[in-house]
Amino acid sequence: MKQAISSFDIKWNTYCQAQQATISEEEDLMTKMADIQQLRQVLVDSLETQANKYNMLADINKAENIIFSNKATYEKMEKEAIEMSIIKKQRHNSKRLKEKNRSFSHKYKQASTRQKLL
Repeated sequence: MKQAISSFDIKWNTYCQAQQATISEEEDLMTKMADIQQLRQVLVDSLETQANKYNMLADINKAENIIFSNKATYEKMEKEAIEMSIIKKQRHNSKRLKEKNRSFSHKYKQASTRQKLL
């Protein structure tokens, strides 16, 4: 695109220089040339805007691809984190049960010893 614009500019400038004497003699022709130059600038600005939009969309598409390609990894990490959390809770509950069991076992032994003494 930039090459096409550059090529047009070169041809346009060459034509304008070659016809400079004729253009400067006729006011209507000079006005038309100025109008054409303004239209050219509007076109160039529009093309640059479109190119920027296209580039931004391409960047967004790349970012989405990266995110979606890593989605499985993120889901696996989330699952592992949840499993680790559950394991921690289970360990804590297991320790509490062991402590209760020891306490109960100790009380049972004391009660059993008392029974034997009576």
